[in-house]
Amino acid sequence: MRALDHLVLPFIDLAQARDWFSRLGFTVAPDARHPFGTENACVFFADGTFFEPLAIGSAEDYARALEGGNLFVERDEGFRSHAPDAVSAIALKSSDALADQAHLRASQLGEDRLTEFERDLTLPSGEAARLSFRLAFAKSFGDQTPTVFFCEARHRLSVDRSALLAHANGAMSITGVDFEAGDLERATRHIEAVFCCEAQVSPDRGIVFDLAETRVTLAPAQEGSDKAALRVAAVTVGVDSLSKAEACLTGSDIPYSADDETITVAFPNGDGRLVFVEEPV
Repeated sequence: MRALDHLVLPFIDLAQARDWFSRLGFTVAPDARHPFGTENACVFFADGTFFEPLAIGSAEDYARALEGGNLFVERDEGFRSHAPDAVSAIALKSSDALADQAHLRASQLGEDRLTEFERDLTLPSGEAARLSFRLAFAKSFGDQTPTVFFCEARHRLSVDRSALLAHANGAMSITGVDFEAGDLERATRHIEAVFCCEAQVSPDRGIVFDLAETRVTLAPAQEGSDKAALRVAAVTVGVDSLSKAEACLTGSDIPYSADDETITVAFPNGDGRLVFVEEPV
């Protein structure tokens, strides 16, 4: 069964992302730079999932990567240019990205190109370490849809992120990703094949796909939407206490709505909602 690794959220700059996540009560990691011009400031969770707010840190390196055919940068640039949504990519965990690429290509759903890169990391001790990654990409569902890729961490270094896992709002995990599609039948087949999971019909949640620790749902897009549309409408984060999450929001100027079971805020970087739900510890 596949497992979610992280969600990519494109921002104009990381300062905006850091400010918004911090005001919601999240602990945000230090900025980190990719060798192809993008940079991130991640929000890590105890279950191993994370948010990756992503900005362009070096326009020159980004342009060179585009010219060189870097697929990660190509997909990022395409999404920024055309899509109004908050989530640009869904990364799934991989222990062997080459095998995942072969599996996707066998179903005519895999890209021929990989993205491989290394970046430096400064450990809490002050020592420098090198991280290495290999990414294998699924073919795009449409021009304005989020990318799906498999992320293999090829380094053996175990990074101590314990200080980054404690969030004032009590956040513990990404528990749900809710899609909307203009063509439910085609989107169902695509998600089943790419995510390697079987669709189930739920009376209250529509079409449901279970990943290892995350529930993916699919619902019809608004009437009149493009038939090629497939977008992330909402992301659910599990917290240990809704009152703790609401206390963080009350102290900020971020609008939100709340009921007995959820707290909902709009993403600041595009269309989509972040939903807090209380999960048993």
